[in-house]
Amino acid sequence: MHGPDPTGNGRNPLALLVPDVMLPLQFAARRGVGGRVAGSPRLALAVLQLAVSDMMNLAEANDGPTRKIYREARRWVCSEDLSWPYAFARVCEALDLPAHRLRCQLLTADEVERARVSGALGKLFEIMHG
Repeated sequence: MHGPDPTGNGRNPLALLVPDVMLPLQFAARRGVGGRVAGSPRLALAVLQLAVSDMMNLAEANDGPTRKIYREARRWVCSEDLSWPYAFARVCEALDLPAHRLRCQLLTADEVERARVSGALGKLFEIMHG
């Protein structure tokens, strides 16, 4: 494979320099069952809380930079992309939250309803942090 074994012990030391190959299926298995965010529920919840807070607090923003933050949060919530471990649907899945229902609430709710959803996420965060 890599030439003769200079050590004479039957193992080629150059084989240690050949990188291991990881198949996509093996990589996905390391991330967690079903592509869930393994071992990072607090981070997943913090990402979700930030997006909910941005959508709730910045919906009426008029200045450019603040409005951009709102649009980015809304774009993240609306995205159906599942390729990123911290995509909205993946985060909801990791937290055992119904992504479609939460998305609909965030996009159609008035400020009172968005505040209720944000409060519920805050309680979940407190429970997770003990």
